[in-house]
Order: sequence, then structure tokens, then C-alpha cells
Amino acid sequence: AGHVRRPSKGGSAIKFKMVDIPTFLELAKDNTRAIALIVGCWVVFFASNMVKAPQCSRMYWMQLGGLLVLCTVFTKAGATTIAQKASGTDSAEGVLAWTPRTLWLYPLLSLVAGFLGGFLGIGGGIVIG
Repeated sequence: AGHVRRPSKGGSAIKFKMVDIPTFLELAKDNTRAIALIVGCWVVFFASNMVKAPQCSRMYWMQLGGLLVLCTVFTKAGATTIAQKASGTDSAEGVLAWTPRTLWLYPLLSLVAGFLGGFLGIGGGIVIG
């Protein structure tokens, strides 16, 4: 569904996969809370960056502290969502098993990778991957 074939120079056809809207909608229906958390996090950070306080002012530090608190809240809500989905299911080989340990370790390692990526000027994909 949604494939387009175009001939190439070698005689074989190149396959382009088009957008699969029905599959996306089904995945979105099953993951509504996770998608809402991601969108909510983006909206909060976008809004806070649009309303910048003067640098190093009291309001600046309050805004920064508030964002750190919101990061913690979004991380905790995400961990709760993952734990609820993972409860009672066995993880397949090669898939991360979500245990109480990995639920706090993964965000911690992501934080360290983000810090190192920003501090050293390297892409986060290089640090995490």
C-alpha cells in the first residue's frame, strides 16, 4: 500500500514508500498519552523560549528553575506511561526491558549525553549511539 515504482538506469525499479496514514492513526490511538506528553513538552519549551526573561535576572532564574521542574514532571509522567505499557509483557530479544532500574537510568544517561553533547559541541546521536 502506498508504493510507487520508477525505473532506474539498471532496468530494475526503485521503490518509494509513501506515507501510511492508517497505520499512523492506529499507532497514535494506542499511544495517545505518550504523544500528548511529547507535544506538551515541546509546547511548554517553545512558549517559555518565546517569553524570555532578561538574562541573569531573578525572573530568568525562576523561569530556568521552573523548566527544570517541568522536565522532571514530564520525565516522571513518561516513565509512568512506559511502566504501565510494559507491565505484564515480556520484552523481545534486543528490546530494552523496562525495569524500575532502567526507568531512572535511561533518563539519567540521556541527561549526561545531552550535557556532553552541548559542552563538547558534538551531536547527541554520536554520544548516545
